[in-house]
Amino acid sequence: MYGGNVSWRDPRIAFIIEILGHFDKIICVLTGRAKIPPYAIRIRSNGIVNEFGGQKFITTGKLFRLLICRHVVVSSETKLLDIGCSCGRLAYALYDDLGVGGYTGFDIDNKSLEWASENRYFADRGFEFHKADVYSDIYNPNSQVQASDYTFPMSDSRFDVVVMYSVATHLLEEELRRYLQEIYRMLKPEGRVIFSVFFKTTNDSGTFLDNTVQLGKSFVYSLDSPRKAVAFEEITVRELLDATGFDNVSVEIGTWRSGGINGFDQDFVVARKPYRQGGLPSDRACSENQQEP
Repeated sequence: MYGGNVSWRDPRIAFIIEILGHFDKIICVLTGRAKIPPYAIRIRSNGIVNEFGGQKFITTGKLFRLLICRHVVVSSETKLLDIGCSCGRLAYALYDDLGVGGYTGFDIDNKSLEWASENRYFADRGFEFHKADVYSDIYNPNSQVQASDYTFPMSDSRFDVVVMYSVATHLLEEELRRYLQEIYRMLKPEGRVIFSVFFKTTNDSGTFLDNTVQLGKSFVYSLDSPRKAVAFEEITVRELLDATGFDNVSVEIGTWRSGGINGFDQDFVVARKPYRQGGLPSDRACSENQQEP
């Protein structure tokens, strides 16, 4: 899963993906999921496994929404930045919570962004999708900009919450450091960052982390393609957050390892950009009366 080639790029199965896409569309229409992206677009970031029919797309988005709502205030006034937005999975999940212009997404995959940007469902709510021109051997091989040097074209103190799902799991230490610095800059005081990671622990037996190789303070699955899957010790992530200026750090362990409880195949970190002269605002949950798209 983490060390091999990306399955949807294999030309030997392109015809199969096309055929599955036709049947997937029929199922999505019959099950009330007609607005979600086509199968061939969804699998670019969500993977082929269990994606047929769209249930995984919907369920993962809902899980991420619930996790966010446990930690931050989300309302029609909230401004949220989704780094690694792909084709808009979280945008669908938060559609009924955010107001007009409340969602901004960045990604490196042109095809996913093109579909999301042209989607009338998102356009009607003023949701924005932008290209992050960062080098990726899979999605953006022609870029000359490394993640460790990237600056997001967004103003300071613009967002209430910034999220990254399955982004830090593909960044090495200095790249993650840079992203956290940029996130801190873009967050409003009292804003939160929520992002997924793989935590390297002494209890990794039976997981892919059992075979990782240390590269600086990063633990990579493959030296030939180090960004395929990257893990960090929890203390390293906490040190990076502290050095950037974040506080109130908490972690949630994913169900991919024994003892995890959050329902995800990755661990999560939540941190706050402090407002130095004030306390914490009182949090409240998102609306529970959300409908599937």
